[in-house]
Amino acid sequence: MSLEQEAMKNFVQEKTAEKQILEEFAGAGEPTPEPAPVDNLIKIDFSFLMKKTGQGEVENYLGHPMNPKKSKGRARFLRGCTGIAGDLDLAIIDIMLGSFEMIMEKRAGNVADQ
Repeated sequence: MSLEQEAMKNFVQEKTAEKQILEEFAGAGEPTPEPAPVDNLIKIDFSFLMKKTGQGEVENYLGHPMNPKKSKGRARFLRGCTGIAGDLDLAIIDIMLGSFEMIMEKRAGNVADQ
């Protein structure tokens, strides 16, 4: 262990010991009350992450009106988006993979143009 790590470890141990002493001293007269549970927390439903992807193969989305360049990445993205709105097989995976493929296709197009 390096000197810096050892010094940091000793510092943390000293601060922890000081905190325990202060807590014991302050809490000697009365017990500390438990915090009340908070019921108004924001609860987020992540079930949309398990939605099924759009029907059909990715190739079926190559001719989609929102895919004018016939991009396979955009086709996968569109299939995933279609899935979120209806019956899909893990649409979030299609969206993520499609986005990645679109980025890679764009980079490949930029390199080819130079």
